[in-house]
Amino acid sequence: MNHLAHFHLAAPEPEWMVGALLGDFVKGPLRGDWPAGWEQGIRLHRRIDALSDTHPQRRSLARALDPSLQRYAAILLDVYGDYWLTCHWSEFSSEPLAAFAADVYALLRQESPQLPGPAQQFCQRLIRYDLLGIYGEWSAVEGTLKRISQRLRHPNPLADAAPQLWRLRSALDQCCEAHYRDLLAAVAEFRTTQPLSAAARSC
Repeated sequence: MNHLAHFHLAAPEPEWMVGALLGDFVKGPLRGDWPAGWEQGIRLHRRIDALSDTHPQRRSLARALDPSLQRYAAILLDVYGDYWLTCHWSEFSSEPLAAFAADVYALLRQESPQLPGPAQQFCQRLIRYDLLGIYGEWSAVEGTLKRISQRLRHPNPLADAAPQLWRLRSALDQCCEAHYRDLLAAVAEFRTTQPLSAAARSC
């Protein structure tokens, strides 16, 4: 899943939500270099990514893509996942999406000075372009894929991939529904095995 899903699955713990962001920037073993709650959030982020990579319906859909797009399946499915979650937000949260996004942005503004440089830069872009709030429009999916395409080092077909996702949207919607409910169950289990410690709450 992409950014919105990671933040939603880590909520309501602020420490885990920071870790949800850092999961894309902190690599390697976690040895206490970050606040305990942040490291728990990074572990959760990694758990979500691992489950997403091995989810049977996602893997099946990846094989349904054109051969030129299959190596980029994880990117395509993650971007579509945030579009799907935005469209179905009220099924998973009683808080309006705009309010949730505003809370995330406020948290990131507060914690940004403590984050590594690339994460700080991403926070600025996330907030400036309201990347958590824009996915209700299909044009946001198209724009996101074009920006990702431009950031990759090698020539790639992502800029023109949105029409194929649109054609597969019925299967994608079914996949996202099953996948996200599986992730919610996995996160619930994670919370029982790694409850937020008193030390983490004080960070």
